Amino acid sequence: MPKFNVKWKVTEFVNGRGEHEDGVRDGDQRILASGEVVKEAESAEILRGQLTEVLEQAYPRTALGPTYDLYRSYDIDLNEV
Repeated sequence: MPKFNVKWKVTEFVNGRGEHEDGVRDGDQRILASGEVVKEAESAEILRGQLTEVLEQAYPRTALGPTYDLYRSYDIDLNEV
């Protein structure tokens, strides 16, 4: 079974016009989590699907701030080793 070096990160974006009481502004972004690991899988596509599912459970795609929405993206870079 092939092995893949996996680099991943979860980025959160603020969606809400103007400045807010807690100091964030529309378009602000931050990295919530990141990591790197070597995993075995039948294919890169299968591994990407599995990792996306795990990240979606840990960091749902949307969340609510006090006066704005938060959107999250998952960046997964796979390289066969």
